[in-house]
Amino acid sequence: MSFDPAVEEGTIRGMNLTSIVRQLEAERDRLDFAINALRGVNGNPGGRKRRTMSAAARKKIAAAQKAMGKSESRKEMNHP
Repeated sequence: MSFDPAVEEGTIRGMNLTSIVRQLEAERDRLDFAINALRGVNGNPGGRKRRTMSAAARKKIAAAQKAMGKSESRKEMNHP
């Protein structure tokens, strides 16, 4: 039992809590729909688009990283 006179068993001044929760959930759904619609207006509905890289580009980057690693290790060997 609550000490607040406005709150009675399952009601707030005669209003059913279940009904209030349903109304709030419906309003939330309407707001979510509106927000998602506005996000889609700028042509970017789900956030940032990931860019893909071709296999050839990945090979070039891997080769460059390996070459950089070899040159770094040579520098370390020459300067102890």
